[in-house]
Amino acid sequence: MVERMTLREIMVRLGRKAPTVQAGLCTARAGELPGRYPAGERHVILAMIHCNACDVETAIITLLESHGWRDVVVEEHKQLEVPFLSEDRQIRSCYVSAVTSDGGFVVYSEPIAS
Repeated sequence: MVERMTLREIMVRLGRKAPTVQAGLCTARAGELPGRYPAGERHVILAMIHCNACDVETAIITLLESHGWRDVVVEEHKQLEVPFLSEDRQIRSCYVSAVTSDGGFVVYSEPIAS
């Protein structure tokens, strides 16, 4: 019989620490992004980043600004549970980017009123 283990149990068994991934719900204005979002439009953005809780807002703002967003406001943030599960392919991809690289984000395409 095969024993089923959770991701947390596997990481403990391998001697690895579970990743600390923070998620932030933000609003930001599109900068000079090529073609996708007209400059100046404000959008809702879900950002995920691998960092400590005390650095979340700064890390998210830096991530988004490095990708051409400006006037970033982090409305709220929280640490995600391990394992993080989602049915949405974009959200899963965002989480993987947060764990494996500088972070990930999902832009909700409908602009919001300024």
